[in-house]
Amino acid sequence: MKSNETVKNLYLTEGTMLKERYIIKQVWGSGGFGITYEAYDLLINRSVAVKEFFVEGCMKRDDKHTNNAVIIDEESHRLKVEKSLSNFRYEINIMKALQNVPYVSRIRDSFEENETVYIVMDLLHGRTLSEYSRKNIAVNSTEIMEAVEHVLIALEEMHALGFIHRDISPGNLFLTDDGDLYLIDFGTATSTDTNSEYRNEQTFRHNGFHAPEYNVLDKQGPWTDIYSLCATLVYLITGDAVPDSADERARDAVSGWLVKSRLSASAQNALLRGLVADENKRLPNARELRIALCGALEEQPEQHIVKYAASTDIGNRKLNQDNMIVDGMFSYEGEDFVKAGELECKRDELHLVAVCDGVGGASCGELASKAASQALTHFLEQYRYSDIIPERLMDELLDQINEKIVTLGRKIGRTGTTMSFLLWRGNQYYAVNIGDSPIFMLRKHKLEQLSTAHTLAAARIVAGLSVVPKDNHTLVNYLGKERIAGSQMASIRHGYIHKGDTFLLCSDGVTDKIDKDRLKRYLSHNAEGAIRSVRRTLARSSNNDNCSAIVIKF
Repeated sequence: MKSNETVKNLYLTEGTMLKERYIIKQVWGSGGFGITYEAYDLLINRSVAVKEFFVEGCMKRDDKHTNNAVIIDEESHRLKVEKSLSNFRYEINIMKALQNVPYVSRIRDSFEENETVYIVMDLLHGRTLSEYSRKNIAVNSTEIMEAVEHVLIALEEMHALGFIHRDISPGNLFLTDDGDLYLIDFGTATSTDTNSEYRNEQTFRHNGFHAPEYNVLDKQGPWTDIYSLCATLVYLITGDAVPDSADERARDAVSGWLVKSRLSASAQNALLRGLVADENKRLPNARELRIALCGALEEQPEQHIVKYAASTDIGNRKLNQDNMIVDGMFSYEGEDFVKAGELECKRDELHLVAVCDGVGGASCGELASKAASQALTHFLEQYRYSDIIPERLMDELLDQINEKIVTLGRKIGRTGTTMSFLLWRGNQYYAVNIGDSPIFMLRKHKLEQLSTAHTLAAARIVAGLSVVPKDNHTLVNYLGKERIAGSQMASIRHGYIHKGDTFLLCSDGVTDKIDKDRLKRYLSHNAEGAIRSVRRTLARSSNNDNCSAIVIKF
């Protein structure tokens, strides 16, 4: 255990400012080649993860000049530090190359300061899968097998770009509180192109998870990641590590372990095929493993029909503050309202539905929700026929929304909106939630909430500030530079649409009156029937205030 003095000299202290933008809050973890901190980003008003290059045992803080500067402690360590720094820069470049791959820890910034290098990433809330085992938290095999589709999607896109991770293990799979599974730590990732500038020879061995060809770079490819992922899943499900020996007989026990699990026979066979020692006979790619474990994603036809139903109930207030959009066809601005229909969706078109819940009192909230709706409609017009929907466009969209509301705030005072919106193209979707307007998805009779509520109170907690009662329903800027108005922090979920999936987007007034069990029953009907059921339940409420909802059925 490190002494207090050692820790003081090793880590940046709370309150340290980096790049005149990031305020260090606390240490999240450290390894042989870096220290990860939670920091607060003053530009976007939210917490981020900051990774500092620091080779433990070879580097130290230069106390003679500043507690922050990093120096090599002995000349004999210089070669190791320089080699490690080169690999750290590899990691930065590879993460930038992968920044639009879903379910990959996303880099936001990199810079040099204090004689070292820093990476800024999205801050994920949850635990690595190795932390679950260390804390004796039961790993539900069904939930893990459902979540592993996220990582397989990431690997498909990563491999298509010509990169392999090479270090998949429980410690590098991060399960968020929202149930998303992310692939993290790209210190040993490399290009599969022998002539690429991204060729990385650095290795870290985690016994029980690496393929037999791990020490021979030229033999490695997507199949190497497949082995590591299958070995990781076997460990998480059975509690036993796959033997390292390339001898198939030494690993015959694995099939016996899997028989005792609750996995289907097809899933067991897929894992065993992914663990074949000979890379030439192993399950070759992430797509085949995803289909074997999670089922095939249905290819959307050139044109398909999506059914929708939308409604707003003004309730006792008798004053509308909500707004909604269905694919730009209409933007609701009236009183009690119900509409149903069909959307003709071409495979390469972007489509969007949204519910905006005005906050701020009287017309202020209504104007804010209209401003947000205008920003969404403008975005749809801009990107309807773009080739991709990378996550960076989500930032641009949120910035447009925020600027609209900030401009409005300058005119009428502090106001804002919460909202939820669903964007899709073909069989890919992005579910975006700002504030406490929920998004739900019903798939194969299972209801999942795709949104996380964020309020100014949550932002204050993140910043380490005290919360006062009035904060609970007041909005904070997401990307704005001013605090007079704006939208809140956003949660973004990316996934693939399956035939029969049903989405519900609604204002918080709906979920205040209808619990999840009832919502699940309602959404099992067609879109129009679901909305009718919601309206009937709300009508029986003695205190119904501005409840808006859209149901989308694929």
